[in-house]
Amino acid sequence: MMYLCLDTSGIYLNIALCRQGKVLAGLSREAGTGHSEILAAELGALLKRHDIKLSDIGLLAAATGPGSFTGLRVGIAFIKGLAAGLKLPALSLNTLDAMAGSQESKEGYVSPMIDAKKKEIYTALYKMKDGQPVRESDYLSIGPEKWLAMLPEDALLFGSGELSYRDLFRTSAKKFRQDEDFLASGRVLSGLAGLAHRLYQEDQAVDPQQLDAFYVRPADAELKK
Repeated sequence: MMYLCLDTSGIYLNIALCRQGKVLAGLSREAGTGHSEILAAELGALLKRHDIKLSDIGLLAAATGPGSFTGLRVGIAFIKGLAAGLKLPALSLNTLDAMAGSQESKEGYVSPMIDAKKKEIYTALYKMKDGQPVRESDYLSIGPEKWLAMLPEDALLFGSGELSYRDLFRTSAKKFRQDEDFLASGRVLSGLAGLAHRLYQEDQAVDPQQLDAFYVRPADAELKK
């Protein structure tokens, strides 16, 4: 079965057409805050380039956050509308989980970061086990300096939050790995595909009208024991 994954949570528009956790076709392009202006046209062009019809799609998936409030609403509304017309179920994809799943590290810690504005980032800490991310913290909205102090040495940092506070992490006494090409690389597409496949196997598909944005609220960053 083919499924469509859509991520409008940040400054990039990410669309992936997938099967069995693998990306068959996709695009990742900078959209700023203009997702609503280009989304339908970009999806239509992607389908046409790969000779895929909407009727070939059997499942829809939307990144539901954390991320830009406006961007998330655009993507969720689009998936709801598409699902109503195609009469398809949908999946809710956590943006940070998808980002973590896009990394190819076999071991060590990874910390996807999304610029949350107001001098905060959305983030979580994951430990890679056999190439799969296992979350070891809550989903957080936190100041980058506070998060830096809590991060383990040699963690892999990436995403728009890493970009916004790159110099802070570069000049830290702690040494981190930084995936500085992540945003433009389109690697998040594989994370979206893999997460959607896993959630579908876990029978997590829902009525699309139940999709809702996940807005992280500030919380004490307490790592799980």
